[in-house]
Amino acid sequence: MVRALAAGLAALSLVMFASAPVPAQEKTTTHFGKVVRVTDQALTMMGRDGKEMTHKLGPDAKVFADGKECKLTDLKPGMMVRVSSDPDNPNTATNVVALTRNAAERQRGQPYLGVRVEMTDAGAVVRAVEPDSPAAKAGLKTGDVIVKFGDRDVKNFRSLVRVMRHHQPGDKVNVAIHREDKDQDLTVTLGGRPEAQQAERQRPQATAFLGVAVEELTPDMKDRLNVKTDHGAVVEKVLPGSPADKAGLKEQDVITKVNDKPISKPAELRDAIRQTGAGKDIRIEAYRGQDAKEFTAHLEAPPADGFGPEREK
Repeated sequence: MVRALAAGLAALSLVMFASAPVPAQEKTTTHFGKVVRVTDQALTMMGRDGKEMTHKLGPDAKVFADGKECKLTDLKPGMMVRVSSDPDNPNTATNVVALTRNAAERQRGQPYLGVRVEMTDAGAVVRAVEPDSPAAKAGLKTGDVIVKFGDRDVKNFRSLVRVMRHHQPGDKVNVAIHREDKDQDLTVTLGGRPEAQQAERQRPQATAFLGVAVEELTPDMKDRLNVKTDHGAVVEKVLPGSPADKAGLKEQDVITKVNDKPISKPAELRDAIRQTGAGKDIRIEAYRGQDAKEFTAHLEAPPADGFGPEREK
């Protein structure tokens, strides 16, 4: 299913937030949260689930704030941070990055590729390439299958998200693709977020959370999904444990109405969720193939970190 990594999905781009240089690692676990307290060698933060977690600083760990290396004690309560650790030792931090607005501005925003992809068993199939984007300049074309980004295999959407987190605008990245039964390597120079997307990111913040990633239904997708509707928002991903998951929504469902209002674009779904608000129920009408379905979801407050990719696009 199709998914674009951008706060403004209308721009159809792949973007992720990078606030300071973080070395790429073959094995890493990433946590986002708000600083609660710090000592010389340990940091306690509150995660998106509202629970506190404490990370000890590893022997080779680095700490960044405002784009510069610093001491752990330079981080203050209330700051948003990203903590990386080895999955085999999750309570020992290998890198700590304070996610600050100033650092983002100096790095010219979030890294931007400029493609729209559909995840398949073969990799990320390019469904659209933004004109004059880094992807277009590198030679990526519609129909290409991205199998490797940098030194990471692209096995699923999450792997693509993670590898983008380790880059910033200006980075040159080798992209391995499969095109017309041939393997090719392209070099992409990542860009910064276009001004239109930067403006889109200033839209009102989400006030409620459903927990889905969606894309507008196209004629091609309608045929492939064999759905009995000409419009709607196709569910690409359902976040486990989210209101959408609890309500019974599944990948490839096509949402056509929310609270009796027609839905034809992701933005309309986003607006309907915002207007309803957290703590309230919404009625969702959708198609699953040829079958009409109805769901009731109890909206929750948005995840606490505020830096992850938005779910309702």
